[in-house]
Amino acid sequence: MQRWPSVIALSAAIVSACADEPVIDAAPSDAGVLIDARAMLDARVPDDDAGEPPVACDVVASDGETLERAIAAASPGDTVCLAAGTWRDLVLRITQHGAEGAPITIAAERPGETIVTGTSAIGLGGSHLVLRGLVFRGGRSAGGTLLATRSDVSTPCGHCRLTELTIDGVDEGVEESKWVSIYGDHNRVDHSWFAHKTSSDVLLVVWRPDGAEDHHRIDHNYFGDRPPVGEGAETLRVGTSDTHDTPSYTIVEHNLFERTSGEIEIVSNKSGRNVYRHNTFRASIGQLTLRHGDGCVVEGNWFFADGAPGAGGIRVVGGGHRIVNNYVQGVRTSSDVRGGIVLMSWESDAEPTGYQEVVDVLVAHNTIADSEQSLVLGAGSSDRAPRRITLANNLIGGAIGAVVRSELGIEASTWAGNVLHGDALGLDETPGIRFVDPGLARDGEGIWRPDPRGPAIDTAAAIDEPLAIDIEGHRRDGRADVGADELVDAPARLPPLTAADVGPRTYDPRRRD
Repeated sequence: MQRWPSVIALSAAIVSACADEPVIDAAPSDAGVLIDARAMLDARVPDDDAGEPPVACDVVASDGETLERAIAAASPGDTVCLAAGTWRDLVLRITQHGAEGAPITIAAERPGETIVTGTSAIGLGGSHLVLRGLVFRGGRSAGGTLLATRSDVSTPCGHCRLTELTIDGVDEGVEESKWVSIYGDHNRVDHSWFAHKTSSDVLLVVWRPDGAEDHHRIDHNYFGDRPPVGEGAETLRVGTSDTHDTPSYTIVEHNLFERTSGEIEIVSNKSGRNVYRHNTFRASIGQLTLRHGDGCVVEGNWFFADGAPGAGGIRVVGGGHRIVNNYVQGVRTSSDVRGGIVLMSWESDAEPTGYQEVVDVLVAHNTIADSEQSLVLGAGSSDRAPRRITLANNLIGGAIGAVVRSELGIEASTWAGNVLHGDALGLDETPGIRFVDPGLARDGEGIWRPDPRGPAIDTAAAIDEPLAIDIEGHRRDGRADVGADELVDAPARLPPLTAADVGPRTYDPRRRD
């Protein structure tokens, strides 16, 4: 299996917050991987979220035959619109080519007012195509997949976009179906609304049939109201077990997952070098799971259990990951594979579908509040413990029961600058851990913040530039605070998301009139 070098580089060392503790050398064999991860974040993902111009239709089609002819005749920069109203049994297999900066757009005449129902499916193949503003409500997906970025098995889409779409309650009563299948490369799924999926199977999946780099972006979407279904019912999956040892470079950011509980893996990572950042999870029974693949970044995500039993935070398999600046609140569970942050055990000779080596993982500047099983080490039934783990500047407060549940534990690992507190520690006294009450208290938004005069303030171990920004987008200046949150007197740039922050910008997907 291909193994990337460790991404736990701390520019030179991690320095203990206690003056009498030695400097801990945590430098990996290849510090360049950290530069690669940060460059991927900064260079490929824009900070802004500029709105799109209004739809300007070149052709408005009112029936399927006219629509197909118009799409076939379209040139780069053209917009072909579906007339407002109800379209039944719409099946389109589109192969076309727009151009960079001049895509061919297939759009609702008036976003949110073209309703697709019956037995329907749309496949986009070619390049630089946009599907915009349609509402899929009720009905069924033709062939088991509603939307795909390929028009047939040999024609994927490149640089294509699915935007401002709504899929609500499709495939009710169907045993198994997928709503969105992403093939090709450099595609984007954004500002869309996915709700009330009751059928089994994945809601949105990135397929990687040849293991090539994908460079997709999935952002500003709403995923909501999915009941527990069972194994294989992930809300979002990036990759598959058979190609997990190759990099995808997919970015999943600024999405809201609310009451979406298909199975234990709400998000299932099964490829390398992906980024999951600034997403919010609420009342969703499951976890963001790095199930396969190496070198992923999980940064700046908010997890609120909101009373949902079995809701958790992050579950980790694989090597070279960076789990930083995340906030987890209110976990209630007794399962050894669920918790705030769970580092799984691994198998010596793992099959592609097994549990690969958990090694060289950085877990830093995370906050876990008011939770059971806040931190689980060496979980599951495999035979090997995680190793070379760096746990730095994590803040755990108000833990119910032991702060740490140690199954197989961790080996050859580093603790530095952590402030942990609860009914018990769950470990022997360990350098790099201060078992002291950080004085967490809820603010007006219900978020647990440390006492501004308490032991978590200005006591973090020194960490390199990639953690210079906290979960809310504030800069850590001078001696940083322990945990995800740097206490500053300024509004959050990246607060927890609400339904008003995601989904279509040109219409309200919850309106049915």
